Amino acid sequence: AIIRAIPDLLFIIDNNGYFIDCMSSDKSNLLLPRERFIGKTIHEIFPEEISKIAYKKIHSLLRNGLLESFEYKIKISNKEQYFEVRLIKNNEKEILAISRNITIEKQNKLNLKISEEALKTSENRFRNIFENSSDGILIIVDDKITDCNIAMLKLLGYDSKSSILGKKPCEFYPEKQPDGKISEKKVVEMRKRTIENGNWKFEWWYKRSDGKLLPVEVMLTTISINGKKFFHSLWRDISTRKQMEQKMKYLSYHDQLTGLYNRRFFEEELKRLDTEENFPLTIVMADVNGLKLVNDSLGHAVGDELLKKVSEVMINGCKANGIVARLGGDEFVILLPKTCDHETDQIIKHIKSEALKQKNGAVEISISFGYETKKNKEEKIEKILKKAEDYMYKKKLFEGPSMRGKTINAIIST
Repeated sequence: AIIRAIPDLLFIIDNNGYFIDCMSSDKSNLLLPRERFIGKTIHEIFPEEISKIAYKKIHSLLRNGLLESFEYKIKISNKEQYFEVRLIKNNEKEILAISRNITIEKQNKLNLKISEEALKTSENRFRNIFENSSDGILIIVDDKITDCNIAMLKLLGYDSKSSILGKKPCEFYPEKQPDGKISEKKVVEMRKRTIENGNWKFEWWYKRSDGKLLPVEVMLTTISINGKKFFHSLWRDISTRKQMEQKMKYLSYHDQLTGLYNRRFFEEELKRLDTEENFPLTIVMADVNGLKLVNDSLGHAVGDELLKKVSEVMINGCKANGIVARLGGDEFVILLPKTCDHETDQIIKHIKSEALKQKNGAVEISISFGYETKKNKEEKIEKILKKAEDYMYKKKLFEGPSMRGKTINAIIST
C-alpha cells in the first residue's frame, strides 16, 4: 500500500544487473510492461549510455556499500523524460533502485536558468549602454549618488567613481544657478516637478573638479524598483551651444567692426534708462569728420581703421557708466545717465583731447558732437534725441570745412 502511494518507480536488481521485480503507481513511466522487465538485464532494457552509468554505479555500491545516484534522460511515447535514480543495497544479492520522474523539476530549472541568463544578458546590455553612453548619467537614491557612468566622470573632471559615489548631488552645484536662484532651494523645486510629471527637463550649472562651471541640459526621471523610488539624472553638455548663444546675443547687440553696441541695443537701452532715477539723462550724438573722403581716396580698409580708433577714443574718454554705440556709418551716440551739462562738456573735451593724440596714418581724428539733457519726465526722449542730433549737425557744419581741408591735404600727402 505504501509503495502504491508513492510516485516513484521501484526496481529490484540482482548483482549481475537482472531485473527481479518492478512496481509503479504510474505505469506511464515504465518503458515496458512489468512482466517484460522481469528477467531482463539493464543493458537489454536501456540504451547503452544509460546502462553503462547504471553498471558503474552498481559496482560502486557493491564495493562501498554506500548510496549511489545518477540521472538519465530517455524518450517515452516520443517525449523526453528525465529520471533521478537512487541505488540502495537491499542485501548481499539484491539492489533496490528508486527512480523518480524529475522532468517538471528539470524543465523548471532549465526555464529558471534561461530566465537568469536572459536577465544577466539584459543587465549586461543595459550596463554597457549605461557605461558607454555619451551623455553623463547619475543614479540618485535618498539624495546620495549611488552610481554614475564614464561620461559623467569626464564631464565633472574626475578620474574614478570613488570621487563621486556616496556624495550628495549638491556638492557639485555652484551656490547659485544662472537665474540667480540658490541651487539647493531650486533643486527641491525641480525634483518636485519631476515626481509630479514622471520626468522634467531643465538647464543646470554644475561645478567641475577644477572649479569651472559646466552648463548642462538635465533630463531628470523617477524610476521605481521594488517599491523604492530613485532619480535617474541624464546630462548633456551644452557648453558649445551656450557659447554660440552668447556669440549670437553679442552679435545681435554689438557692431561687428568696432565692437561697440549697435543701434538695436541703443534703442532698447534708451527706453530702459528713460526713468527718473537716471535723470539728468544726457544723449551725446557724434559724427566722424572726413570719413567719406578717406573711404573714397584711401579705401574702406583705412576708413575702417579710422572708425576703430574713434571707438577707442570715445570709450577711453567716456564716464564709467557711459554707454557708447555706433548707429551706423560715421554716426555714434553716447548715453550718460545721471550726468549734467557741465559733466557732459568735460567728457566731450576729454574725448577731443584723446582724439588729438591719435592719428590714422596722416589723417587726424576729428569728431563733431552735439548733446541734449533730459531733466524731467514730462520731456519726450524722442525730442531730446532729435535736439542732440540737430546740435551735432550744426557743429559739423561749422567744423566740417576746416577738417575737410586738412583731410584733403593729408590724403594728397599720403
